[in-house]
Amino acid sequence: MEENLLKWDGFNSAIIGIGERSGFPEVIVYDYYKMVEIYMEDHAASQEEAEDFIDINIVGHNIGERTPIIIKTGPEGIDHPEDTQLDINFEMEN
Repeated sequence: MEENLLKWDGFNSAIIGIGERSGFPEVIVYDYYKMVEIYMEDHAASQEEAEDFIDINIVGHNIGERTPIIIKTGPEGIDHPEDTQLDINFEMEN
């Protein structure tokens, strides 16, 4: 794991892992909805206020190639039928 991973202050308990992308440094991955919960608790904010803060000040803030990834998980995240698979074709060069 790389050192010097960038983190969002106050949201350590929302970290769900480390993201890897080809050709880029590793980044911390956060659970969006956990971040909303943390903000609501820490600031006595409504869900709407917390989502607005996260969307504007974190999701909408790019600090370069080491910007942490925010993932929306759970029932409000991406839904797909259980048996459906993505049809991805990779062409290999010889």
